[in-house]
Amino acid sequence: MGRSRKRAHEVPSEYIHEMDCEEAIDKIGFGIFHWQVYLIVGLFTAADSVEIGFISFVTEVLKDQWDFTEGTKATMESMIFIGMLIGAPTWGWLADKYGRRPVMLISAFFVSFFGFLTAICMDKYALIPFRFGVGFGCSGCVVAFDVFAELLPSEQRGPLTMSTFYWFTAGSLYSNFAAKYFLCSAGWRTFTVVCALPTLLATVAGFFLVPESAHWLVAEKRPEAAAKVLNDIAIRNGKPFEFGSITMPEVLEDVGTLDLVRRHKLRTPLIFMAFAWIGWGLAYYGIALILPRIFSKHDEQDQLSGIRQAEAADCYGIKFDFQDIMITNVGQAIGLTIGILLVNRVGRVKTQQMLYMIGAAFAVGLGFPDMSHTALTVFSAVALAAVNGASSCTFSHTAELFPTHARVLATGICSACARLGAASAPYVISDLIPPLPTALIMASFSAVAAIAVSFVRETHGAAIDDDHNVSSSDEDDGSSEEH
Repeated sequence: MGRSRKRAHEVPSEYIHEMDCEEAIDKIGFGIFHWQVYLIVGLFTAADSVEIGFISFVTEVLKDQWDFTEGTKATMESMIFIGMLIGAPTWGWLADKYGRRPVMLISAFFVSFFGFLTAICMDKYALIPFRFGVGFGCSGCVVAFDVFAELLPSEQRGPLTMSTFYWFTAGSLYSNFAAKYFLCSAGWRTFTVVCALPTLLATVAGFFLVPESAHWLVAEKRPEAAAKVLNDIAIRNGKPFEFGSITMPEVLEDVGTLDLVRRHKLRTPLIFMAFAWIGWGLAYYGIALILPRIFSKHDEQDQLSGIRQAEAADCYGIKFDFQDIMITNVGQAIGLTIGILLVNRVGRVKTQQMLYMIGAAFAVGLGFPDMSHTALTVFSAVALAAVNGASSCTFSHTAELFPTHARVLATGICSACARLGAASAPYVISDLIPPLPTALIMASFSAVAAIAVSFVRETHGAAIDDDHNVSSSDEDDGSSEEH
């Protein structure tokens, strides 16, 4: 790369011929570029919770209009998670093979495209494949999270990657407000369009502002391209550095996706983190999806009068307690804040253990739906807050456990495991299972997550491409193959 390139702000540049990728990112430091990417990744993160809020409201209002049985309703809610289950490893493999940026943008386009198509569905038979498409695309949004993690200085990585999940709470609140002001006035089709807008905005902004991961480029043996990305970041941050070539630790250069199952130091954490993700997947989405059920009631007078095609103006004959749902969703931000405060003080593992167990304890309270709304709000808010704080830490922890060429696939596999748990959640919370067993199942899965993370190493303070992940003495059944 030419050294004579004109720098922004006319800052004299310090030319560095060669530097390790992690060291170069730390040297540039945190700045305006990272805030821009943070906002975009936040919108991608919000897309997940917006879609969950969307389907939990829409299935409630359509179950009478479109004659949903409990089984059909559960299947409808599960379709987005089944799409995620299949999409997560697919997008993960593609991102490790062809790059983070194109996969991030294409998957986001899927969410927007099928989200808008949902608004023109005329029956449940069309709604099912379209929601599958949304889920398939939504699972690729995790790639944006990995891009952000790989572009952050090591000191800020833990707290800032976790803080992106404030946007998960924001997405939940967004769908709640959209339901209150559009579902109950303009109808469910307008509500659908409103819920698809955040991802569209993130896709457009991401196209212009988010670069390829420098870690991925150097792992692909494209050191000059990686240097160009970091030089552009330095320019946008107003830092006086220019790099000629970027390197990575030699021990990681030959690590490919197949090493996830071949090498003991990668295989073991993958197995335990998979159990952790299954656990929080069922616990979190079970609690989130049950909220419109426990905080709503159908207008019995309309039902007795035979008014099945209720108008949107009266929210289709359903009275949602939006205030209690909103309070519970706001609680997620509190749980996340606690997680962020703990993650660099007590470490990733202990933070997850404590919060998952608190979530398990309070989830049991949801097994008693006849208690007062105040008590239900407390139990649901604390349970959801704790599991949200813990699972946000699980996201950050997982990305730090694996090297660049296996990171997104590993995260994708774990994400698929979470969606397996999530796809089971609508059946667990349906009327097919009594309330107390439902609550005990959600609590048990949260406890499983706490136990599973106890068997993986602590990553606080480690580089994102720490050579602890693999070594020459690792259990290796053969040399690494091309990824």
